[in-house]
Amino acid sequence: MKRCLACGSKQIYECDKDYRYSGCGEEVLPKLSPNFFSGAKIRPTVCVECGYIALFASEAARAKAKQSQHWRPQAS
Repeated sequence: MKRCLACGSKQIYECDKDYRYSGCGEEVLPKLSPNFFSGAKIRPTVCVECGYIALFASEAARAKAKQSQHWRPQAS
């Protein structure tokens, strides 16, 4: 993300590595984890101007989505 989707700022900071989401039992990317006991990895980013937060799926999660029966391309 080169510019913030909310305010247009270029002040976007991303985490230094991908992390497994550890929310309250909810999965951000259901059925894309490497195994049953872990969540799919995401990389969080934040706009330091307005606070907009974006989450990006790891490369492994994106590759699994293409082959998953639980995920499909969005209709046009």
